[in-house]
Amino acid sequence: MPFIKKHGILIILGVIIIILVGLVTKFNNKNIQLLTELTVKNSIIEKIISEKDSLKAVIATLFQKNNVKDTLKITPQNVVKKENKIKKDPSFEEQYENSLKLFNIGSFTKATKEFTRLIQAYPDSKLLKNLYYWLGLSYYSLENFDLAHKNFLISLKTKGYRNKSADATFMLGKTLYQMNKFADSFEYFAKYNKKFNNNRYNKSAKFYMEMLLKDKKIGKNKKKNS
Repeated sequence: MPFIKKHGILIILGVIIIILVGLVTKFNNKNIQLLTELTVKNSIIEKIISEKDSLKAVIATLFQKNNVKDTLKITPQNVVKKENKIKKDPSFEEQYENSLKLFNIGSFTKATKEFTRLIQAYPDSKLLKNLYYWLGLSYYSLENFDLAHKNFLISLKTKGYRNKSADATFMLGKTLYQMNKFADSFEYFAKYNKKFNNNRYNKSAKFYMEMLLKDKKIGKNKKKNS
């Protein structure tokens, strides 16, 4: 009986040891698996970090290239090219001449647009008086006498060449005549002949004045004042 008990205890201890060895082995296997997974994950993370660093390097390279491009943009040669491009744009004189050509070929609507644009673009031009005059004449040719009258008045009040003051004064007389404002028309014709004698429209102004008097479109006192 003591022998059986002794062997029974050994068997039980052997079973316990086998169970413990199995548990340890299982635990170790799980640890190995976990370590393997962690290693893989670390590898992936390292790869991402590496790719991120590479991306940063690419961005930095591109940024440097852009800086070089920006630097190239302000080199003297490029400045000269830009200035040459500006110089190729039509000058004020060329635009002014082109606007007059439109008027001379009878494109009065286009002419009004161009003269208006030049007035807005070059408000300090020495030819501003002329621009208002030609704008008025373009409207007169379109029989828009209200706008013609407005622009002739502005031309007359604007500083500039004296001959355009003479032309604007005469055209105000004609415009007011077309607007049936005969008394005002007579006054401008009289003012024209008095202030700008020996001028190209003196005969025409005199003709209009005589016609107004003959047709009795103005009072007798106007004849005495003239």
